[in-house]
Amino acid sequence: MNECDTANGGCDVNAACGNNEGAAPTCTCNAGYEGDGATCTRLCGNGNLDADEVCDDGDNQSGDGCRADCLGFERCGDGLLDVSEVCDDGGIVAGDGCRADCTGL
Repeated sequence: MNECDTANGGCDVNAACGNNEGAAPTCTCNAGYEGDGATCTRLCGNGNLDADEVCDDGDNQSGDGCRADCLGFERCGDGLLDVSEVCDDGGIVAGDGCRADCTGL
């Protein structure tokens, strides 16, 4: 019986399942993920642009252009408050509640 045929052998959806006849399967996280195979989390900040990342600048810190989750670039006017911003109302028009450069009201 191939344990991997049912529910990926108990491995995470982001892991490869290796069948071991008569023993528990071996779970190995896919490239771009880390963990024990039963649980795999996406690597962000390793400097490699993985398939589900928009950017990866080699760290998982915000305030340097790429968001800490690697899912987008920091930019004023996107409605998301980044580390370098005081406010971000979703636009880049001065006088509408936030300065055009997101540095204040």
